[in-house]
Amino acid sequence: MPAALNFRLAQHGDFNVVQDIRRQTISGDYFESTFHSERSNPDHYFTVVEDLSGADPPGAPVIAYGLLEITGFEASLLEMAVLPAAQNKGVGLQLLNHLLDYALTAKISTVFLEVRKS
Repeated sequence: MPAALNFRLAQHGDFNVVQDIRRQTISGDYFESTFHSERSNPDHYFTVVEDLSGADPPGAPVIAYGLLEITGFEASLLEMAVLPAAQNKGVGLQLLNHLLDYALTAKISTVFLEVRKS
């Protein structure tokens, strides 16, 4: 498990690394316009995960990302992905817990997850 993780909002410059993670884990590309639309949407919470075990931010590598869509008092986990090299180390669980903690802080009563084969 990485020694320390940093969760932060996705930024404009994160597109390439998010695209790379998506290509390695989920079929299909992320359109840059979609990335920026989701990142800037006030009803979305788009976070990236940095691995702090080798570097301090800024400059720590992004190893995962997650995206929640908030509608009223409900949220949907639209997507989350962890780089294959960082899988099976608890990163996905920590990311899921971070997203659920955010939902609780935002007074979300229900979080939905729709799973599809990728």
